[in-house]
Amino acid sequence: MKITKRDKEIILTLYKQRFLKTKHLKELFFICDNSAWRRLRELTGEDYLKRLRFARPMGDGTDEFIYSAGKEAIPLIAGWTDNNIKNVKKIVLKKQPEGLSFYAHTLAIADTMIMFSKIKGAKWQSELEWRSLIGNSSIPIPDGFVKFKDDGFVENYCIEVDLGTMRTAAFQRKLDRYVNYVNDKNKNDFEYLEIIVFVKDEDRIKFLKKATRKTKRKTSEEERQMIGVHFTTFNRGIKGKVFESIYSNGKSSIFD
Repeated sequence: MKITKRDKEIILTLYKQRFLKTKHLKELFFICDNSAWRRLRELTGEDYLKRLRFARPMGDGTDEFIYSAGKEAIPLIAGWTDNNIKNVKKIVLKKQPEGLSFYAHTLAIADTMIMFSKIKGAKWQSELEWRSLIGNSSIPIPDGFVKFKDDGFVENYCIEVDLGTMRTAAFQRKLDRYVNYVNDKNKNDFEYLEIIVFVKDEDRIKFLKKATRKTKRKTSEEERQMIGVHFTTFNRGIKGKVFESIYSNGKSSIFD
């Protein structure tokens, strides 16, 4: 089976993002549904891709297929990324957690990646790419990273996806790790780092903002000017209004 340029892009994207729905792959790589189904079925049949049925929670719609990189793709990925086969194999064959929450969160990250793919000037990097850029020992590890360029203006955004399951204390610890990171001159490559937190609704934003008040008491004014956080809903992201809302508010401190 000959692997095309598009096949390569599909496999590498799945390697970086771990799992994508059929819908995601159609949006990114195909013009029509028939060609998408045919090629994905062929790649799955030759084990370049792995397919499983994602059972959606009751009331959230019908079940759907999700894809990941398959065993036959491992040596190809190693060659394309200049990584050794052992490391690639470890990532591709990694056993995933049981239950729906892991897949729901991973697919929500994929939804967010698709959002940014439609915004001019936004370049998405996955968690895997962030680890390669910063190092596996770095903390925190965001769900994604976006470098946004507009008329020579560049901003760096760490993306966090929240589905309503994180406790306030856990979110506070995450904020604390970001503050520690920007303070660590040996690891931190950014003068200023922004965080965009995607949530389902406005009520969740109010809930998570409680964590910022607890972190504020432990930080200096200088620290509060080095990091910014923005909460937004998935709906605003879908409408392409993520950066628009940030710019309208101006550059904010994490504790505004």
